[in-house]
Amino acid sequence: MRLNTRAQGRILMALLNIVGEIPALKATGTNDRCQSTYTRLGDILHAIKPTLAKHQVMVTYSTTMRDQSFTVQQRLIHVPTGETLGTKIQFRIDCGAPHEIASLITYARRYLLASTLNLELGVDDDGQQAQATAQQQHDRSTEQPSHRSPSRQRAQQEKQIAMAADSEAQAAAAGQAPGHAEPTGAQSEEEAQKKTIMTNLYIRLKSIIGGNEAERLLLKCANCRFIQMVPSEQYNHVIAEIKTRLGPTTPASSDEANAA
Repeated sequence: MRLNTRAQGRILMALLNIVGEIPALKATGTNDRCQSTYTRLGDILHAIKPTLAKHQVMVTYSTTMRDQSFTVQQRLIHVPTGETLGTKIQFRIDCGAPHEIASLITYARRYLLASTLNLELGVDDDGQQAQATAQQQHDRSTEQPSHRSPSRQRAQQEKQIAMAADSEAQAAAAGQAPGHAEPTGAQSEEEAQKKTIMTNLYIRLKSIIGGNEAERLLLKCANCRFIQMVPSEQYNHVIAEIKTRLGPTTPASSDEANAA
């Protein structure tokens, strides 16, 4: 059956009379989730059926599902002439549990009736069961970093910084730059000394200005976030920048003095 007929003069005239005769409907249902009220579908049908019958109009519904698209169609039919006024609403669903589809159908029927007959109703919340379930599944399967609270982000950052600091401190205590192997024949003794000096200076800098500020300094002067990622050709530049930030009055550590 076609959703709409070409001729609709009689059905539109009947609807004009129907709309004028249907009173405002009272809210008969309560939505605990939103603490709101609405008019149940059964109460709507009970209120409008006598008026529809008086003007020889009947209402029918059909549903179709294709892939993840679910459609509810409504037809108002003028029985004497067969003229039809139809409309539809389409949903995209991520799962097809029967109770969720039934919730969508109920919501769609009430929505289509209310919009076509210009009914005065309470809040339409019946479709929230399906929407809430789909949203919960989406949240569980695709949690994005932007959804995390600022406190969780800060805690994660601080944990990463603390782990990096521990690694650097252990490497410094062992007398080598973190993230690097012991100097090989290809690495000169002078380069190994510069690595030790740079690492010790960086650890001291972090203890004074904090890990975030120290990382910003590295990003500015070496384009990296961690001291172990500094290329050997930039050791002198990084040492100079760190010493400038520490200030001329900062005493040198014994490791630096020995390395120098």
